[in-house]
Amino acid sequence: MEKHSNHQLCLQYCCWALKNLSLNEANKKKIAASRAPRLIVDALRNYPGHAGIVEEACGCIRKLVWGNADNQNRIAQEGGIEAIINGMTMHVSKASVQQQCGLALGDLAWSNESNQARIGRSGGIPPIIAGMHAHPTHSGTQGGLALGNLASLCVANRKIIAHAGGIPAICKSMKTNLQYPGVQEYGCWALRHLALDPDCKAIAIREGAPQIIRQGMQEYPNRAGVQEQGNCALKNLLG
Repeated sequence: MEKHSNHQLCLQYCCWALKNLSLNEANKKKIAASRAPRLIVDALRNYPGHAGIVEEACGCIRKLVWGNADNQNRIAQEGGIEAIINGMTMHVSKASVQQQCGLALGDLAWSNESNQARIGRSGGIPPIIAGMHAHPTHSGTQGGLALGNLASLCVANRKIIAHAGGIPAICKSMKTNLQYPGVQEYGCWALRHLALDPDCKAIAIREGAPQIIRQGMQEYPNRAGVQEQGNCALKNLLG
């Protein structure tokens, strides 16, 4: 990647290789301790218009940061959050890119209040919602997981999501994608945290969120995640 920093296809496949190598925990530690995080972010930053680089770099970032606070912070320090957002905004029409970018932001935000706030300040929330609107029936681009993670600890993000139209987008997503239990679970996850804000709670109730949540729970009575998140969301909305 260092020797061929001007060769876009090389960078794409290097990110792809690192992503797959990161499936092994020992490899993941070696990659994280090397220059790789900086090189991945550099590729993403230097070629935001190359869909393949954006998709594979975000996929690699996801593997590196999932459940690892040190790696979350390392990617953020390298400027990865801003690079992901820039790449995401340039490929709204490509569902696979939207999926990987949105999930990467969500994974960077997981249980990390600093990253949540940085994503919100950097304008990362509207692109997630734009991806939901652009691909309404693509389960992978429905941003419930990312929006829920972003709203879980950062109070300011709840208001940003509301102002960006995120609550109607989540409700529409759940109604449109009833056949996908993951969309129902993560939609409830997002609404659960958004309902902690009084203004967000009022918007969600106005959008019919309680009925939408109940419909998902009725559709998947044996899906533990749907039931758990649905009950938590209803408690926060109606309590």
